[in-house]
Amino acid sequence: MYVTLLAILFASAFAQEMHLAANYSGDAFFDLWNYKSFEGTGIQLLTVYLIGVVNFTDQVFAREQNLLFVNSVGNIIMKTDNFTDGSSNSSFVRNSLQLLSKDPITPGTLMIMDAVHMPFGCAVWPAFWMNGGPNWPQLGEIDIVENINLATNNAYNLHTTQGCKASTQVQITGDLISTDCFNVTNHDQGCKVTDSDLSYGSGFANNGGGAFAFLWNDDGMKIWFFPRPTIPADLPSANPNPDTWGTPTAFYPSSTCDTTKFFGPQTLILVESTVIFSLPTSWLTTLPEICSYVQEINVCGNFAVEKFNDTCSSVAAQCTDVVPNPAAFDEAYFEIRYITTFSNSTILKANTTGGSSSSDPSPSGTAGSQTPSAQANSKSNGHSLSILGPLSVLSGAVALLFAFASY
Repeated sequence: MYVTLLAILFASAFAQEMHLAANYSGDAFFDLWNYKSFEGTGIQLLTVYLIGVVNFTDQVFAREQNLLFVNSVGNIIMKTDNFTDGSSNSSFVRNSLQLLSKDPITPGTLMIMDAVHMPFGCAVWPAFWMNGGPNWPQLGEIDIVENINLATNNAYNLHTTQGCKASTQVQITGDLISTDCFNVTNHDQGCKVTDSDLSYGSGFANNGGGAFAFLWNDDGMKIWFFPRPTIPADLPSANPNPDTWGTPTAFYPSSTCDTTKFFGPQTLILVESTVIFSLPTSWLTTLPEICSYVQEINVCGNFAVEKFNDTCSSVAAQCTDVVPNPAAFDEAYFEIRYITTFSNSTILKANTTGGSSSSDPSPSGTAGSQTPSAQANSKSNGHSLSILGPLSVLSGAVALLFAFASY
């Protein structure tokens, strides 16, 4: 009996190591990110970018144009311009947003995003993903949300250097499409898992959205998607427990991909409706080397062309024909209730902008009404909270065990 009790107490102790590190919600959301600002209208071979027909704006302009705001129920709205008619401008590009987190995602992290709506539509490419830095793919890439145009299901993916693979021996609820994460294999297909038609596009929006959770621990990397009616009760709480969430949608175990080798600290990237740039088919045979260096925008020739023709051929002859029409982007917006990160690391993370120590417990922003109850204990300025050491939790468990024993 005591052995069973000890096992329960130890499991409880270690579950309690996970503490809220950052809460991206409400008015505090805006200053927790760096804003990627540049205009792209094609391929810049000298800098090896593949860029969409899009202008990524800074925070000030985005808020002035109502591309970024908190709505009446406290949710974050992040959208592409759907009000400017570009039909009379042959060089027109559409305004949108790309946000990069100031705090890194590291091993021992649980990240959750709860969204009511995500962008979709012809010429639209939203993404919620992570990147290890400018030497891609040396420190890896993790795609949590990604698809294109009028696709109906989300895709999860890893992109790495050679040697990382997905496993066919673990249980997942998604469909494993490819196992090799090496960025050169099959034109950088990655080790892809696809999800249900509730995970993306109109199906996601019509079902009230849902929540994505990403866990990076010694077991590897796990991703869950929960449609709105199935979100676990503890997920929006101060103490989410992935051990109770059942089989993940995608799972990349350490046994086939050593995450300490293939991944470094990741920057969380939220891309609002990158407009896809269509490339002529003649380019496709020359793109693999170029695509292997593409970062941040994730526009890679064959993917854009093939997917546009698959789902939007009845709308326009090519993707760029859609761009001038503002009405085409009416569904091109995120509505996010919150993004939270939890950590079991005993090392305090410093804000990457060079801010003060994250041990300061005072809040500096206001949370929206839809944020998790954990907000009461969180920092809202992007710094991380100090973490309760495992020994203090363990000592309490041991004391409780002795109490039971003496009884």
